Amino acid sequence: MRSIQVLGTVAGLLLGGSIFSMPSFADRIAEKVMEQPKLEVVAELEQRPANIAVTFDGRIIVSLHPFDKPSTKMIVINKDGTTEPFPDAEWNREGGPDFHSIGFSNVMGVRASTRGSVFVLDLGDENFAPRVIEFDVLRRRLVGMRYIPRNFTTAQSFLQDFAINWDNNHLYIADMGQADLSKPAQPAVIDLDMTNGIMYRILGDHPSVQPPETPLEIYGKVLTFEKDGRDVPVRAALNSITLDIMQDNLYYAPMGEGKLYRVPLSKMSDVSVSEDAVIKRIEIVGDKPASDGITVDAEENVYITAIGKNEIGVIDKSGHYRPYLQDERLQWADGLSFGPDGYIYVTISRLHEHPFFNHGAEPAEKKPYLIARFKPIAEGGIGR
Repeated sequence: MRSIQVLGTVAGLLLGGSIFSMPSFADRIAEKVMEQPKLEVVAELEQRPANIAVTFDGRIIVSLHPFDKPSTKMIVINKDGTTEPFPDAEWNREGGPDFHSIGFSNVMGVRASTRGSVFVLDLGDENFAPRVIEFDVLRRRLVGMRYIPRNFTTAQSFLQDFAINWDNNHLYIADMGQADLSKPAQPAVIDLDMTNGIMYRILGDHPSVQPPETPLEIYGKVLTFEKDGRDVPVRAALNSITLDIMQDNLYYAPMGEGKLYRVPLSKMSDVSVSEDAVIKRIEIVGDKPASDGITVDAEENVYITAIGKNEIGVIDKSGHYRPYLQDERLQWADGLSFGPDGYIYVTISRLHEHPFFNHGAEPAEKKPYLIARFKPIAEGGIGR
């Protein structure tokens, strides 16, 4: 049975969607024949980025990775390359939220909408439950907020990314369920209906969200962390999550090497449908390498950040995976977002260099973290 609860609303969260205009199919094919996709650096950052949202007017909003406990949790990259806290310094204050819930705890997921707003997933902490926050981008002000009660999370919850369905106002949150990597994973998808406040936790026991047996390999080396004086291999659960352009299917996958899955949203978000019936509709899209961010274009090409291979890969509609863009600068490519200029934007976090995975050591020469972009095969939609 699904666990369901109706929540109160601080402010209603409304969503909209669109598809960007791009050149004709013939023009795209001709262009691809003449030129292979290239990685273009948009910005260099001193702090490690996590996820990214590119707004309808081209503003780049980035969450800074909570692994580093950054003093500033979110930034906006202006067109002149400068950065500033988003939405303002007050929300990025030291010490987290105040009595009025103003201020971030730990931010990971961020998505843009066509109505000029940005949705932020704050993981919370020991004092504050996780929540989804909506901001007006131009006015830099709060539009809405909705908390995720503790009974919809676990002690292992790590709510790291989400996808939005504008047709029915549902938000799908990937709970990786590995706040402590040394303990058993407890992943699940949390489905939040932002119209009426109903939410439920689903797929927690299904193999499609569990960590594969094969540990993460980054550039041919098993990723490990130290526990009680020994190296423990990382086996990573549910992480990648997105919707297709038509909002027919939810695509998702564990971070570890294995399979990419999808499930029809018509079944996923219908509370009258049993979880067993939802599980029967899960499909395997294809094989994939270890991955972080994913997004889908209008021709059902799924772009995947292959975190251990310095590449962005694509799984086409037939389920075949191939490298699409290879570049040595793609050092743990993380979040993906389509922009209004027809590019896909990507954060490059170099997460494998974090001291947690390297016995407390950091690289002797710390290189800047990158925000970059590349041209996709076909058009995409805002918020993807």
